[in-house]
Amino acid sequence: MYTQIYAKSTISCYLYWITAFIRFHNLLHPKTLGEEAVKQFLSHLDNQQNVAANTQTQAACIYV
Repeated sequence: MYTQIYAKSTISCYLYWITAFIRFHNLLHPKTLGEEAVKQFLSHLDNQQNVAANTQTQAACIYV
């Protein structure tokens, strides 16, 4: 079994983005959401929150 070890700060960032994604979709479970939901969230970050491209990339990593 292969395990990856992440820094605490990386884990904190991923948890933040997971929580933001769930809240954006009105507390729906991520398993019920598909690729379109991810596109909507990233579009929201770009258009409404004006986050940088690297921030969007980091947020997109939660879906992998």
